[in-house]
Amino acid sequence: MIACVTAHSKKGDLLIQMRARTVFSTLIPAFVACTLALRGQSKMSGSDAVAAITDLENEQVKADKSNAREFIEKNVANNFVGGTSFGYWETKASMLKDAGNPGNKVNSMSISDLKVNAYGNAGIARYTLAYDDMYNGQHRSRSVLCTDTWVKQAAAWQEVASHCSEKK
Repeated sequence: MIACVTAHSKKGDLLIQMRARTVFSTLIPAFVACTLALRGQSKMSGSDAVAAITDLENEQVKADKSNAREFIEKNVANNFVGGTSFGYWETKASMLKDAGNPGNKVNSMSISDLKVNAYGNAGIARYTLAYDDMYNGQHRSRSVLCTDTWVKQAAAWQEVASHCSEKK
């Protein structure tokens, strides 16, 4: 009886070892392949990320001059937060509300000194923005220094944060 248990136990151990080898021989190459693919993606996408964010920043200025609502819905993250040069916080919801106000109108807007850095699936854009607009019945005209944070979520870049300060 003891010999049977020992033989059965050895057979069971051998079966467990074979299964473990099969699992590890499958998982380890898959893990290595995924790791290399992700590393390659970060290295390869740096210039693509800079180009994409640069385009989005320029598109945002064009959108602000016409219909910002569509741009905001598509390119601003739901949990976006921005600090304005007027000292208040804005969210995606408040931006959409402002875009729907017919009394708000951009007379002119231009972006300059745009510089973008990519960090894998994140990017930072910094620039000078000059504008003249009507906002809630008040005329505003100034130049501001801005920093926008973009994150690639799924297959699309989304603006997640922004901050602007009045240029002196």
